[in-house]
Amino acid sequence: MKKRGLVIAEKPSLMRDIKTAYDTIRTTLPYTLDFTALRGHFMELKSPPEYDDSWGQPWTLEALPMIPRDFEFNIKNDCKRDYKSIKDMLDSGAYDFVINACDAGREGQAIFGTFYNHTKCKLPVKRLWASDNTIPTLGKALENLLDANEPHLKNMEYASFARMYFDWLVGMNLSRAVSLKANRTIPTGRVMTPTLNIVVMRDLEINNFVPRKYFEVEGDFGLYKGTWFDKDTNENSFSDEAKAQALIDRIGKKGKITSVEESKVNQYAPELHSLGELQKDANKAYGFTAKETLDLAQSLYEKHKILSYPRTESRALSTNMSKEIHKHLEAIKDIPEVDKYVKAILGDKPRIDKTMKSKKYVNDKKVTDHHAIVPTKQKADLSKLSDKEKKLYMLVVKKFVAIFLDPYVTNKTTIITEVDKESFKTTGSVLVDMGYREIYGASKEDDIIPKVKEGDTVDVKGFNIIAKETSPPQPYNDSTLIDAMEKAGKFIEDEELKEVMKQSKGLGTPATRDSIIEKLIERKMLIRKGKTIRAGEFGFKVIEILEGKPIISPELTAEWEEKLTMIED
Repeated sequence: MKKRGLVIAEKPSLMRDIKTAYDTIRTTLPYTLDFTALRGHFMELKSPPEYDDSWGQPWTLEALPMIPRDFEFNIKNDCKRDYKSIKDMLDSGAYDFVINACDAGREGQAIFGTFYNHTKCKLPVKRLWASDNTIPTLGKALENLLDANEPHLKNMEYASFARMYFDWLVGMNLSRAVSLKANRTIPTGRVMTPTLNIVVMRDLEINNFVPRKYFEVEGDFGLYKGTWFDKDTNENSFSDEAKAQALIDRIGKKGKITSVEESKVNQYAPELHSLGELQKDANKAYGFTAKETLDLAQSLYEKHKILSYPRTESRALSTNMSKEIHKHLEAIKDIPEVDKYVKAILGDKPRIDKTMKSKKYVNDKKVTDHHAIVPTKQKADLSKLSDKEKKLYMLVVKKFVAIFLDPYVTNKTTIITEVDKESFKTTGSVLVDMGYREIYGASKEDDIIPKVKEGDTVDVKGFNIIAKETSPPQPYNDSTLIDAMEKAGKFIEDEELKEVMKQSKGLGTPATRDSIIEKLIERKMLIRKGKTIRAGEFGFKVIEILEGKPIISPELTAEWEEKLTMIED
């Protein structure tokens, strides 16, 4: 008699997809399955007064720090009915094992682990691990279930619980301490507060910016022009216009070409999309907010099943996935905007093989829980997509197709002209091949430089002083703030922690950065002004109160991530 298992998916939509996959292969499996689903996080850590009456209202400094002896969870109010229903199934005695079918990653481990531990169920647990929710992928995952007690899975679960506990400790204790000192409620968190600080610091730079004038000297050599530079220091401007004029006054009217360097530059397509890169591209192209992009990507993944798992930090594919890459290309070969490129790629197996051997695009070491975002093997019906869904899907499709196309090629030329031992630099390029940029409809006007050779003498037609002014830094928008959160290591001085932050991909996760930004806006610490994100008066006040405290620096997250990674390892 076949064993019987209960699949617990993270969401009802995923449960339905897994059931569909199961129905296509059920006769080949050595077990039968029933299905149910959570609604994301069913559980939440208890509030302070639920551990100790003295931790309730009114808040006092004497009660701090609040450190529970053991952390405990409550069932969320709107999940109690579903919780009871699933627990009854677990307690029924009908099942031999359970399958954790939550998202494959640290967060999925947390969602299942908090629920399952709370039920006190003792049934053995299997783990379904899939990179997308297409039927073939889910079917393969059902055929290759993992043991949930495998060390890497258990360690990931331990790390997920450690992160929850310490976020509670920091959030609850610091929020109260700061609020009591400021005499107003100030929510504080180890990701939220450094993100706020990043925006506040940029806005302070903008507010305190004093423009500085500088002057460049341009020489006109008839067929081309060049900009003066100091060949010893590489400086190319003067802070004083009189000094620029003095240079012009002391040099003559004859020049000599002392150097001509020509080089062919091949620029290959960039790496594939992580969620962060997709959020940045969508913001630049269409003004989508980070949250909007995640919601659209989630719909394309969950509802339409034409996008791989979106909450990923990876920009590369796994070696295992690369073996079936032609199926992903087949799924998009009839899309009008890319059909001619895809059909040509599919007819050129050596090109596909060469691309799949490139460490830039296929690299197991660069793949974390999930590979880069790409179109799935399922053919897309664009007529069923909203305008925004189609725009986002096509961003992913074009970046995916681009990696198989030729590089963008230019011939770059640099000329150095000397006039009485003063040097002038001229640079330009000529387009050779549009390569992968053609898929984006890009065009480039050549900055053509005449054919000259070293040793040629040239007549100086004249000099021109060009007055310029330094510009303040640009305010953050969704794209640049997501980028700053990803690259938060640049705000850390400690070199070792800077590297940790780089490896851990910065503040927050691809799945949470958009919600952190929105939470700060909702609490009036940040303000969205058109496409820009600025610090509000309340945000400035919070950072002023916390000045010098570790909580405003990404360094705290780097230290945590270092330890969480050690737990996972």
